[in-house]
Amino acid sequence: MPFPGGTTLALKEWSAVIQALLEGRPILLLRKGGIAEKGFEVPREPFWLYPTWSHQQEQGLREEAKPFLHPNPGPGVVRLHGWARVVGQWRVGEPSLLQKLEPWHLLKPETVQKRFQYRYPGLTVLALEAFRLPIAKEIGVNPAWEGCHSWLHLDNALELSAGKSCLDFAECDGMMRGVEGILGKSVA
Repeated sequence: MPFPGGTTLALKEWSAVIQALLEGRPILLLRKGGIAEKGFEVPREPFWLYPTWSHQQEQGLREEAKPFLHPNPGPGVVRLHGWARVVGQWRVGEPSLLQKLEPWHLLKPETVQKRFQYRYPGLTVLALEAFRLPIAKEIGVNPAWEGCHSWLHLDNALELSAGKSCLDFAECDGMMRGVEGILGKSVA
């Protein structure tokens, strides 16, 4: 589903997780918000998937995430391979529920627990539909984008309509039914 126009909004996420999304893996993101954020706000509009390496911890990823690990392309540049939109959103305040979501995310249990407990108990769980670009957009890194925050605004709006959905809809539907069976209906 193409979205006309472009956006400057981008979500910073571990590069391995973004790679998995763009290779069609229907996975959930388990988010808390960055150090400077008071929570994790979820936009209604689509956003770029901005890969990060600074906080990516290979030891924080489960074994099945290892094929998605790629080296950082180098300082000063980032390649945006795709964008996404939220198709499901839940606020989870009970850690035992997160354990049941393990088939649909790439984080080790101890990583999930650390995120859950950081500052205050709870996590936001997101299901995304990712759109892969035929050719990555290479952009220069703005120093203002560094640091521990979830969302950033690119210097210029980039066109979204060139992306192709990565989802296998039957597989995604199965994930959504499974997650809703655990967490209830999505608020998105």
